[in-house]
Amino acid sequence: LSDDDVGALDWPLDGAVIYRFGVQTQPNGTSLRWNGIALSARPGTPVQAVRDGTVVLAGPFEGYGPTVVVSHGGGFYTLYLYLEEIGVVQGRRVVAGQVVGTVGGRGTPEGPHIEFQIRAPSAEGVPTAQDPLRWLRSRGGAP
Repeated sequence: LSDDDVGALDWPLDGAVIYRFGVQTQPNGTSLRWNGIALSARPGTPVQAVRDGTVVLAGPFEGYGPTVVVSHGGGFYTLYLYLEEIGVVQGRRVVAGQVVGTVGGRGTPEGPHIEFQIRAPSAEGVPTAQDPLRWLRSRGGAP
């Protein structure tokens, strides 16, 4: 990934956006910070890598269940959270469009979905969560 990819990435799956990046205030007044977007889909729907990279995590991730994290070099990462099954091996290369896993999230309040995150380098050198909707290709009429 690079700054040239803003607005150019394919979606990891074709699903409705059920929550967006950023702080959202709940009906009871509490605030939640989402570090990515949630995309709803049927359990078992294939989830695809949005760019070539190396799998740096393919396994459980605390609080998110089965997770795949892909490093794209230069401090850029994509995260695929709440998977049902993982379809890649840690340490291996993936190509854009390759299936990294399937939709899970059955036990969450949102129902079956994935959370998709993008991390980019910050001034402090720590990969920082970005709004994925800035990076993903417009779906024409979709949020």
